[in-house]
Amino acid sequence: MREFIKQNRALILLVLLAAFTSLFMLGSKSFSTDEIFSLQLSPSISLASKLWFNEFNMWFYYFMLHFWLPFGKGEFIVRFPSAVFAVAAIPFIYKVVDRLFDKKIAMLTSVLTLLNVFFVLYAQDARGYSLSLLLCTISTYLFILLVFNENNKNYLLQFLYFLVSALAIYTHIFSFLIIAAQFASLFFLPLKKYFKTIVMWMFLTCLTIIPMFISPSFHSSQVNWIAKPSIISLVETFYILSGDFAPLAMIYFLIVLVFFPWKRITQWKNLFTLMLLGLPIALIFLFSIFIKSIYQSRYFIMLLPYLTTVVSVCIYRIRPKWLFIATFSLSILFSIARVYLWYAKIDLPAMTISNNNPDWTSTTNYLTTNSKEGDCAIFFTYFGLDKFKFYNTSAFPKPVNISGTTYTLSNGIGENVPDPDLKKTETLSCPNVWLVLSGLVDVGPNHLKHENIEQALRAKYIFTKSTNFYNIQIEKFVLSK
Repeated sequence: MREFIKQNRALILLVLLAAFTSLFMLGSKSFSTDEIFSLQLSPSISLASKLWFNEFNMWFYYFMLHFWLPFGKGEFIVRFPSAVFAVAAIPFIYKVVDRLFDKKIAMLTSVLTLLNVFFVLYAQDARGYSLSLLLCTISTYLFILLVFNENNKNYLLQFLYFLVSALAIYTHIFSFLIIAAQFASLFFLPLKKYFKTIVMWMFLTCLTIIPMFISPSFHSSQVNWIAKPSIISLVETFYILSGDFAPLAMIYFLIVLVFFPWKRITQWKNLFTLMLLGLPIALIFLFSIFIKSIYQSRYFIMLLPYLTTVVSVCIYRIRPKWLFIATFSLSILFSIARVYLWYAKIDLPAMTISNNNPDWTSTTNYLTTNSKEGDCAIFFTYFGLDKFKFYNTSAFPKPVNISGTTYTLSNGIGENVPDPDLKKTETLSCPNVWLVLSGLVDVGPNHLKHENIEQALRAKYIFTKSTNFYNIQIEKFVLSK
């Protein structure tokens, strides 16, 4: 045991650090809308049917969650598997980079990854993203072992590569692009000893995912809300992968531009890393422009290790020594600062990743504790109503939707909320009405909508008090006598 610890001290330290960033405050915030969707879909006894007809992505994750939910449905318990998957990915990231480059670069890559807020975001999210990161990284590691394998008859290794790669695609469809990048890199290998063998297992992997593409859910409209990307979308992807922090993104951009070994780009390890990072983004961008828009920067979590690898390679090429030390230190310090802002729920201008989930746990408890029989809680935003119904276990207050239009995936949040149907307030006869406002209720056109609802309620009700929770405001109105 002592010998094992001595030989693997670096990996053990990385795992402990990753466990801290992934588990710290894991259950401190309410579920997001997407997490609630996971919780509503996964327990179903007809899960397979629902996936086949309605939900195209994350099949493997939903099945995994189906068997995990009996252990509990609290925030910490439900998110715990995602944190474990994220932590488990770190040793494989280390091994991949160590095989391609060396231990110093592997160590820095792993540290920059586990301190990246994009990594923390999905380590603490009850969705399939951290699982896809883990499986894609294992797939890449097994691919490298196959490439440099001395024995063409290592069938166990070949089968593991096939199995993990297929599961990665069934966890997130973008994982297929990692396999595509691996395949493309084969043409640049100086020795093609087992080219046909590897391609055969890649072909078998593709065959296994045919059910996804012939399922009715593949032709559903679940991604119709995604707008066509632009060049700005590519910049945003680099920005998010860099840690969603302007100082960090600027450092990464400059050191890659100046210190990447461009003259040795044809070396397979350099080309392979760039392909894993750039090819998936390019393919999805072109697909979204010419066929169907599916480009979302936040879907590229499986590419994070390859950006941090490129950055780490560049950092260790910096000369003179003082500049290397300064760049190394600033990269670590800015990464820690950004993760701290995440935990502290502090959003600064230019940040796109927020930890500010509205506190629906406390809000729902407050409403159910202080309401009487016959009370109403009125909503005109979809995501507020949906989350209240998820957390609410009481018969009152009765939720009332006063939205004037049908909800879609693109409305009900931020500044794009539907107009309220004020006529619905005229028929209310509840002794107490609780107006529940979430999101940007006093920003832009929402401010006027808020005022119009209050004015309509005052025709029959008296405003008594306002109570605030995190990103949620509750106003109580009492029926006039």
